[in-house]
Amino acid sequence: MDFSRFEKPPYPIKLKQQAQKQQYARPNGIIEDVLVKVDKFIFPADFIVLDMEEKSEMPLLLGRPFLATARSMIDVEQGKLELKIKDEKITINVFDTMKNPSDHSDCFKLEVFEEVVMEEKSDYQELEEELKALDEAAPEEKRATVFEVLKEKEDDSATLVPKVELKELPQYSVIINKEVHQQHKESKPNVKMEKPKRDSVVSLAEQIPSTDFDRVLFTDRTCRNRELSPCKNKTRPGTAAVTDCEVWSEACSEAVLSLARLPETAEWLKRIRRRIHENPELAFEEIETSRLIREELDLMEVSYRYPLAKTGIRAWIGTGGPPFVAIRADMDALPIQEAVEWEYKSKVAGKMHACGHDAHVAMLVGAAKILKTREHLLKGTVILIFQPAEEAGNGAKRMIQDGALKDVEAIFAVHVSHEHPTAIIGSRPGPLLAGCGFFRAVISGKKALAGNPHHSVDPVLAASAAVISLQGIVSRESNPLDSQVVSVTSFNGGNNLDMIPDTVVLGGTFRAFSNTSFYQLLERIEQVIVEQASVYRCSAEVDFFEKEYTIYPPTVNDDRMYEHVKKVSIDLLGQKNFRVVPPMMGAEDFSFYSEVVPSAFFYIGIRNETLGSTHTGHSPYFMIDEDVLPIGAAAHATIAERYLIEHG
Repeated sequence: MDFSRFEKPPYPIKLKQQAQKQQYARPNGIIEDVLVKVDKFIFPADFIVLDMEEKSEMPLLLGRPFLATARSMIDVEQGKLELKIKDEKITINVFDTMKNPSDHSDCFKLEVFEEVVMEEKSDYQELEEELKALDEAAPEEKRATVFEVLKEKEDDSATLVPKVELKELPQYSVIINKEVHQQHKESKPNVKMEKPKRDSVVSLAEQIPSTDFDRVLFTDRTCRNRELSPCKNKTRPGTAAVTDCEVWSEACSEAVLSLARLPETAEWLKRIRRRIHENPELAFEEIETSRLIREELDLMEVSYRYPLAKTGIRAWIGTGGPPFVAIRADMDALPIQEAVEWEYKSKVAGKMHACGHDAHVAMLVGAAKILKTREHLLKGTVILIFQPAEEAGNGAKRMIQDGALKDVEAIFAVHVSHEHPTAIIGSRPGPLLAGCGFFRAVISGKKALAGNPHHSVDPVLAASAAVISLQGIVSRESNPLDSQVVSVTSFNGGNNLDMIPDTVVLGGTFRAFSNTSFYQLLERIEQVIVEQASVYRCSAEVDFFEKEYTIYPPTVNDDRMYEHVKKVSIDLLGQKNFRVVPPMMGAEDFSFYSEVVPSAFFYIGIRNETLGSTHTGHSPYFMIDEDVLPIGAAAHATIAERYLIEHG
């Protein structure tokens, strides 16, 4: 319910302290939403704050669908709240969201398990008719009339239950008795909430309350049998407090960020990431990782298709219609033995999440939860792509072949980076990551004793000449402003020191920032090796492992999609927390998506010297600052939601 239409909201009890601990408080004093479950139904309700030091009785007026006046007493030790409605008694479990309830006993969530069914309806039929008539009334009339009606009908023992089904009820939140508002306003001082500094890097660690908080509805119902009874998106959305974000504002960004930074959400994201980190799986082997993701999607009642590319998932949230925008996370680990000693170290010998893909998955699952909560605001459909085999497996190519990009108009993805402080976002327009390929050449000659070289056709000499000539491709044939690399990294002619071998095997890698330059390098590498071998009477064959899917095209950001990421990042985190980064010679199979639809790839910082999060990816000492997880989830969700608004 929008309390801004009424007088100043109630309960400024330890508001500033509470907002920092629990992140449920709005700057104007409203305490944010929680779930109140009634039998099988879920609907929004305002947070109830009781002053636990006084342990005093306080009248509550539960708004529709119960709309009942009751007296309540909370038992701190038993953790229960009893509501007496006529002769019926409802017991409400009260539970704290923090790990140590004793430290935060002034803030609770309420969960109603019993469904109250009253026989007598005559006492509230008139009220039901009046409230129904108010649905189409102007806000000013409603503001005046609701309190008037409640005052007339209010009685300590009265029961007012509208005779309508839950699904038919208008979206009313809990209405607190106006007199109670006044009592608390007079007895409790107002505490002014300081607005966080959005342009401060340090402020990223602060709790940012929301002034316009879309109701938090984290469903906990599991879809047991998806094949027999497909999951439907039944999570009931709440209403926007002040704005529906059809025109995006700072308040909308803060609303998404507040959702991501809820303490229970941050802890949940850490748990997901740690479970994946403890059980790393290599390319196309991400069976348990995929199962964990699907379990979380089932809990949220998010529909998905599985499998794609053996272990991949394509999920969707929104209207089911256009526009369609995709967000992608990779799932696979690396064949590296973890050297970091910590509680959640890899339990699988020789395997490790040393490139942050565990964090990527956690952030995308977090984005799914945020988007599901705000599904009623989406102006199209968000596609969530959980992809296997990014590390030298070309999982993206397989996902595309299996239909991951069906109907998709644009796609975005993030990668953690130790180059930037935690939660700093960086990207650039145009080429961001290089195209990458590998080659292996076998140069064949004739074997002979080293003492009789004239009896040989020396492949060592031919291979050596080829290595020298390969360096001239970049230095003499390429535009110096067009960065390219050709590196020979392997040279093997055997280990017999008294014998000229009959074959030499050499290999290496090549990189470029455009497809034209990349495939020109590929062509010239083969020509140089074959022709140099022939100069020395040898033959040569060059393999670029194209059948093994090890060629990655350049990752090139679409200018418009880059500007979208930049705009969202600055609005979400502040101007100083976005950076334009230089291109890197690393490679990503996200490039396959960028060849099909407009795309943008961006980094999010994880560097934290205090935690030791300073090592580059693919290092056995690689680790991340987990404070980045909620920020990444919020960035994903906001990028997708705003894209739909602006392209719908």
